[in-house]
Amino acid sequence: MSNLARSSRLGVLVFTLAAASACTADAIDAPENADVAESAATAVVPLDVPFVAQNPELPRGCEVTSLTMLLRDAGVTIDKMTLAQQVKKVPYLANGLHGDPYEGFVGNMTTFSQQGYGVYHGPIKALAEQYLPGRIADVTGTSFDDLLMQHVARSRPVWIVTNATFKPLTASAFQTWQTKSGPARITWHEHSVVITGFDATTVTINDPLDAHGKNKKLARADFRVAWEQMGKQAITYLPAATANAPALLQQSVASCTTKSITQVPTTRTAPQLAPFDLTASHAIGSTELRPGDALNRNVAGSARHVAFFAGWADAAHSAACVVQPGQATTTATAQAYPASALRELTPIRFENSPAGWRSAPIGIDCSVHADGKLYCTNTPGAAMHAAMTASSATVNHLRTTYSWFECWGTGEHHAGGNTTWYRTTGDDNPSKGWIPAVDLSTQPDFDADPSARGLAKCAE
Repeated sequence: MSNLARSSRLGVLVFTLAAASACTADAIDAPENADVAESAATAVVPLDVPFVAQNPELPRGCEVTSLTMLLRDAGVTIDKMTLAQQVKKVPYLANGLHGDPYEGFVGNMTTFSQQGYGVYHGPIKALAEQYLPGRIADVTGTSFDDLLMQHVARSRPVWIVTNATFKPLTASAFQTWQTKSGPARITWHEHSVVITGFDATTVTINDPLDAHGKNKKLARADFRVAWEQMGKQAITYLPAATANAPALLQQSVASCTTKSITQVPTTRTAPQLAPFDLTASHAIGSTELRPGDALNRNVAGSARHVAFFAGWADAAHSAACVVQPGQATTTATAQAYPASALRELTPIRFENSPAGWRSAPIGIDCSVHADGKLYCTNTPGAAMHAAMTASSATVNHLRTTYSWFECWGTGEHHAGGNTTWYRTTGDDNPSKGWIPAVDLSTQPDFDADPSARGLAKCAE
């Protein structure tokens, strides 16, 4: 997934800042043939999300103003100026390096007489968590259709980062900054809004830059590409915890051949876990399965049952490793299931629970094996780049969702919040390429130093 840091201003005189600032509208030509076919045709009447304008108090405050709208929709009493005060901030320039929008708001938010840029999803999520602890979901990297169908269609607006034209930008609209965290690709057209509805060809948004921007309607195809160019950044809030969600699956599975796993607590017996409460979870396709997802059987005439997906047994996905919770004990077994056996089970991804549990990778698909390679689940269709930058040429793709990676390197800062990239061979051709860590299911402590976990650093 491409990573885009937010726009700040680079080498621009103070009196010219208003013309090139993030969170401000500025016309730009879009590339030709930018339309992308949309798959989901469901229409959602625009949600009545409370509207808040960013001006005149916050000329660069689109992110906190959009967050104000999101939190108010969730029932939080809050104002934009309070959030503007509380959001983490970093200097525009320090020791010759620009501030990193992944770390905090860059520069000054309240006036164009001083340099400033904006902030990305990480600090915004952290701020939102102060008001809705355990209920903020960072859905950065989600496909656009899933963003709409899994959240907006369920009456949950989504905070996003896009650009102020809401259309694809040309390559010349972006530049790379050097920050203390590494290179960051930014654009002066950066903007933040709240998605409130959609249909087959349009999306509706609350645009804080427009005083009359409540439920503004825009072309869906252009809007999607503009959002993707900014790194697919998005957060939303989740429903209050419900009593029907399962307890946290605490142990990982080393391999399917172990056949058993101990101390996997469940707060209910398996039949009581089905059917799942869809205010806390949603069904997914079998190709989307990742470790920690649930497998639910709730078919008339069959015993209701739930199990947990622990990973694929092999790269071909011919069999899955499945954890069977104990009926009334704290033990569970793990066994290999032929892929065909999954057809009678509905894959479920959890978004919220009383324990704050969400589906997440749990070890089997993200470890360094005896051959020295990292084996890990990855984003299906992930683009592989010629260099460790999102702007470099795409040389291949990963079509499977479980792959090996031969080594790692340090490159451009991406939407995963770090600068770690992994190298592998793709599925379209024999070419090797680079994948940002955000497209793998690795954990932050692994990405911080893959060599400490046994994965070699790529030779320069």
